[in-house]
Amino acid sequence: MWREFARRMRPAGLDPAAAQPVYGLAEATLAVTFPPPGEVAEPLVLDRAALGRGVAVDTVAGAGALELMDVGLPVAGCAVRIVDDGGAELGDRRVGHILVRGPQLARGYHGLPGASAEVFSDGWLRTGDLGFLREGRLCVTGRHKDVLFLNGRTFHAPDLEAVAAATPGLPPGAPAVVGSTDPVTGGERVVVVVPWARPPREAAEVLERVAARVREALLHDDVRVLALAPGAFPRTTSGKLQRQRLRERFEAGRLGAGPVGRSSGGTEALPPVRAEAPRSRGAAEQVVREVWARVLGRAAGTIGLHEPFGSLGGTSLKAME
Repeated sequence: MWREFARRMRPAGLDPAAAQPVYGLAEATLAVTFPPPGEVAEPLVLDRAALGRGVAVDTVAGAGALELMDVGLPVAGCAVRIVDDGGAELGDRRVGHILVRGPQLARGYHGLPGASAEVFSDGWLRTGDLGFLREGRLCVTGRHKDVLFLNGRTFHAPDLEAVAAATPGLPPGAPAVVGSTDPVTGGERVVVVVPWARPPREAAEVLERVAARVREALLHDDVRVLALAPGAFPRTTSGKLQRQRLRERFEAGRLGAGPVGRSSGGTEALPPVRAEAPRSRGAAEQVVREVWARVLGRAAGTIGLHEPFGSLGGTSLKAME
């Protein structure tokens, strides 16, 4: 988005250094971190899998990468630190909770002593955001309440929303991703809601491609995708997406038509996998297809020769089967 904004504004004469990514909070009277004046912003390219393990590792652009913006250094008199769930300070490039201290902080929330005690403690503001420090500069990875925990890894909703939005065939608009625990099985469901006012007949194929992309990024099989009119996304008065309300509506069954992506392709009766060694490449491919079909619980005919295991719903545990 940053790169596209700069590209579109360049013909109008906007100086690339005129607009900068910064970090601020109402509780901190806005300013927390700013880049040096005149600096031209460049996205950080990070390894998605490493970030899921809580470590920011530089990489090159590609399928396994994501981009985040560096939001600069703490303003004068302000301090920023990153801590783990227990409050211990983390080192450089380790993802954790962002805490802020400085003379610009509020004393608390008016008339809300309970909320104030939870957020303001020992002179530090617990922002509710996650991020890491890189040579003293802050990078925000997302909101703590918008994080999905799957198979021992951490995923940030905005990153998965970018993966979904890049699916060919989707109309313009930003998808939303939330996690939801299945009340029966206890398993984690990943719900992708895409803005689509009047989905055409072929929309199911596009939504299945969204599910495949997100499954591959997560290596998690339970991904549900739904289309929702853009105006039906719950938002705050300032236009921010309310993922918690979206999750509640999904769990209450109030998000419209049934989701696409959980068990696409059918589960017709499968023949036993042949015991004899295949004698040709084609026979070997068919044996692999039949094994995948059995493990993934889907029709063998729906598994293409070049489809990634993850996009079909494969996980590390299913690979062991």
